[in-house]
Amino acid sequence: MGLLNELKNLIVEKPTKWYDVALASTDMDDISDILRINFSNNYESMFNVLERKGLGRKFLEQLAFNWDDVDNDLRVLQFLGGPKAYRNGSIDNDLFDEFILYPAIERMSTISIADDGKILYELMEGEEVNFFNDNVKHIAKVIFTDEYDDEMFRWDTYESMEDLINLLSQENYIKLVRYVAINWQNEVVHSFREEFEPWVDEDNLGDNGFFITPFRMNRYITDDDRYNFLVLLDSTDEFEGLVSQIRTEFNHYWSIEIEHQYYNEYHKALGEYLGGVVKEGTTWTYTRDGKKSVPTKFYDVTNTIRDIFFKWVEHHGDIDEDELYHLIIDGPDLQPYVTEYPDDEQTVIDNFNKNFDEALY
Repeated sequence: MGLLNELKNLIVEKPTKWYDVALASTDMDDISDILRINFSNNYESMFNVLERKGLGRKFLEQLAFNWDDVDNDLRVLQFLGGPKAYRNGSIDNDLFDEFILYPAIERMSTISIADDGKILYELMEGEEVNFFNDNVKHIAKVIFTDEYDDEMFRWDTYESMEDLINLLSQENYIKLVRYVAINWQNEVVHSFREEFEPWVDEDNLGDNGFFITPFRMNRYITDDDRYNFLVLLDSTDEFEGLVSQIRTEFNHYWSIEIEHQYYNEYHKALGEYLGGVVKEGTTWTYTRDGKKSVPTKFYDVTNTIRDIFFKWVEHHGDIDEDELYHLIIDGPDLQPYVTEYPDDEQTVIDNFNKNFDEALY
């Protein structure tokens, strides 16, 4: 302020010398009158005049290295045209990088610049979770760490047995009929359905009972009579376990497909926010058990880090954090929507048929 007071008359009486004050300033107070009187508080207008005089970079250097203000990154942004200039693409990207981007990168131990110029962000395994909203953080934790939750990605489709029988390939349908014929051969089962009254009468066992024989089962194969075979399975208590196994297998492959969708969508969301993984490595960290080596991934943030820095500077003034997940306005907001219906149901059906033997144990 003392410098401003000494030169105040000079500024007012000789406007052509206002830039001397600007180039010698140490805080915003030193140039507040210049901005108000000469430029109607328009930061960009003041900087544009400095640029035309060949003094723009020199002024930004003074601001970046000698000002005592806590929001120097925001001040630089304002003089370069502010948020509007950044959003419409008119901002000087070279100056933005020189005075905001690269100084911030130098202050962050987790970000480096590769030999090819790419900007890489190193995350330890599991730190990806910090980019996701609290509502889905438990899902992200399963996806990005080794803390697998077997129950999280398990769905019951409540698919009817009729549908499942009709989804079977001809080969698997025959296999299922023969499985019943072999494993229940000459055993008594019970059904109240009228379709089986001739067998009930023929065997005369009482209580709606009849024998399972290969001859009786073969008719379901020769006639491809899936409907009546379904009636046999669905109406007979003795086959309840088998029906449950078949449903469980279909649910298993349905669940696998949904799980893949979750994994894909969560990795996609993080990739769109940060960038793709370009390499993997290890680093050392300290835990309650002492120092240990942990896996890391390097994300190429070359095309995304400017937006992350800009949004933070616009709202918070200075980049003073070491992690990008600490530079998210209003906290982590990634919350991918994942449908719990397979994008490709045919894959579920194919896997169900391919591994149908698993249901016959």
